[in-house]
Amino acid sequence: MAGKATLGDGKSLVIIDSPNIIVESVKAPERGGGFVLRLYEAGKTGTHANLVFGVPVVSVHETNMLEEDARPLHVVDGGIELYFRRSRSRRLCVGCSSD
Repeated sequence: MAGKATLGDGKSLVIIDSPNIIVESVKAPERGGGFVLRLYEAGKTGTHANLVFGVPVVSVHETNMLEEDARPLHVVDGGIELYFRRSRSRRLCVGCSSD
């Protein structure tokens, strides 16, 4: 396991399989439910990363810094795969299921 953000009960909110992808922040979205992840590629190299969520997720959208221009991402088995360009930040709005 390269990195993870944890919930108060010790469960992982998200697990990332690439050691150079850093969770910079987790916050509530400006609108709606779920949470927003800000991720950063810190190894100064492009990399593929798998993110697996520790909570039931119904949708994931990549947005700009203002949480606008949402682009849907494909969730498979509770996770997503992303490619990070060198030293790039990405912001994901994650919609959670109430299940």
